[in-house]
Amino acid sequence: MTGRFNRKTGTFLLSIALAILLSSCGGGGGGGSWESPPPKAVTIPATNVRIDNAVLHGVVNPNGVATNAWFEWGIDNAALTGRSPDFPAGSGTTDNQVAFTAIGLKQKTTYYFRIAAINSAGNEVQGE
Repeated sequence: MTGRFNRKTGTFLLSIALAILLSSCGGGGGGGSWESPPPKAVTIPATNVRIDNAVLHGVVNPNGVATNAWFEWGIDNAALTGRSPDFPAGSGTTDNQVAFTAIGLKQKTTYYFRIAAINSAGNEVQGE
């Protein structure tokens, strides 16, 4: 074996090294799939609490997939019986603040609520 560089051998070794590198990081294109994570949903405190209504707030991050969100509320944290309609929460990768006015609430009653979100990658429910 001599100390000279063999261009064919060098290219072949470089190709092997590149193939190993790409396979170890899951890249290389074709055949591999990447799934977006489910949305993130965070409940934040209600505002404008009135005698029979309150504005519920949350933050939803769709994580790059078209996402719907909704609020759930009730007087028993284990059984939330009120539910808002679904509403679109976007498809980007940034946090979106969302709000819904829950009406028909009873006076002098403690209510619990949470936000929930779902997309094709899964769902997230986050309570308060």
